[in-house]
Amino acid sequence: MLNALKQKLERNKLLAFAIAGIYYLLVVFPHEWVGKKVEKYLDIPLGRDNYNLLILLLSVLLILTIGTYSVKGLGQLPVKTRKFLLWLFTLLLACLIAAFKTIIVINIELIHVVQYAVMALLLFPILNNFRETLFWTTVLGVCDELYQYLVIAADKANYYDFNDVVINLLGASLGLLILRSRDVKAHVNYTKWIDSPASLAMLFGSVFLITGLLTGWISIWPSDSEEEGFVLFEFVKQKESGFWTSLPPNVKFHVMRPVEGFITVLILFNVFKNIGYKFATDEEKKNLNHG
Repeated sequence: MLNALKQKLERNKLLAFAIAGIYYLLVVFPHEWVGKKVEKYLDIPLGRDNYNLLILLLSVLLILTIGTYSVKGLGQLPVKTRKFLLWLFTLLLACLIAAFKTIIVINIELIHVVQYAVMALLLFPILNNFRETLFWTTVLGVCDELYQYLVIAADKANYYDFNDVVINLLGASLGLLILRSRDVKAHVNYTKWIDSPASLAMLFGSVFLITGLLTGWISIWPSDSEEEGFVLFEFVKQKESGFWTSLPPNVKFHVMRPVEGFITVLILFNVFKNIGYKFATDEEKKNLNHG
């Protein structure tokens, strides 16, 4: 089914762009409206504890369903690929559990995993490359959080939310692992880094960020001085004290600092970008050795 859908969207790029674009807008812009509706019809009537428990049970059910679907597909793959993907699935599950225990405030935030898994599924027929899809889906997640930080919660947010960026990236990785487990193939490969749009974007993004930090236009921490000049963007408006942040009634979570967030995103990206790695067959190795 995934292969057939991918091939249909691959043949009609305009339709694929339209579906992916509309979906992304629906993910980003109704944040506040959806949040209010969920609070009104689920959170308040059920109570926070029951609401969190319901979301957790639904999440576990969804994970089991996805896991079963993916494992069935793995049986059709070569042994090395199967073992490699099982290792990545296990690592992803461990990352999600760690995120659940540390950086997720309320269970409904697990919806980010679903949202960006679907986003990756929709972008893949356009980009036709696992690494590129993971990169650009992560970029869209970064822009989503930027919109919330600068627009939706401009008066309330004390920091740019790297917590959610990480969860978005894990969701994108899940979507690509599902594709790979069902033997959906990528048809675009970049032999040189300069040919890759993702590599060029990372290069220019790094130059922009470093230039901004050196000139003071971008600040990691809030300024202690009123004489520091114009600041275009602050990652943190107010420093958190200690490792854990507490919210009533009994919620504890960790807020990722900017440097910590950057490092975590880079590590996870460099691990899960290999989802599309293709192991050489015995025949290919033999031909390579003879050559």
